[in-house]
Amino acid sequence: MTKIAAERTEVCVLHAHDLDQALEHEVGRLQIQACAQGAMGILVTRLAPGRFTIELSPLVPYGYTYEKTLETATPIGKA
Repeated sequence: MTKIAAERTEVCVLHAHDLDQALEHEVGRLQIQACAQGAMGILVTRLAPGRFTIELSPLVPYGYTYEKTLETATPIGKA
């Protein structure tokens, strides 16, 4: 069995008008790798405003791109 290393890239932008171009560039780059490997899809995760990770993921079927937002716990009161 061939082991395929997943790649992860982080994108951080300060201005909203830069976001689409930065994400499209990284997704396009990973699409080339995904096609060469034929085993994983692309997962885009929003970590915070203007901050994303883009990675090849075995949890995403080949040929697909999934998007998700990382949920963080917010304390509601004192423990």
